[in-house]
Amino acid sequence: LHATVRGLVLRQMLTGGATNDVVAAELGLHTRTLHRRLAEAGTSFQKIKDEVRCELTRYYLARTDVSFLWITAKLGFAEQAVFTRFCQRQFGCSPRALRRQSREEKLLSHCNT
Repeated sequence: LHATVRGLVLRQMLTGGATNDVVAAELGLHTRTLHRRLAEAGTSFQKIKDEVRCELTRYYLARTDVSFLWITAKLGFAEQAVFTRFCQRQFGCSPRALRRQSREEKLLSHCNT
């Protein structure tokens, strides 16, 4: 179930946001049933959504030049400040610092080859 929900969240996020109601409907489940089954599996919809957001954040910051505002909207955050707090909580730094760090690591990996 975790992998299926993760895939649905990723697909929805890439096309404009991901909600538990839509994921549950795609699985033919009531929202509460989805939440109950995820809890039985030791996870939650929000944890899965945050995992996907982390991966997409790393990708967009390391591999693209899209604006923070664009990333904020794409990942379904209400405003840029919420995205910044998410980065602080998940990565321990701001989106700007994470982008700089990702690019420095990429540059160093090319130098070491």
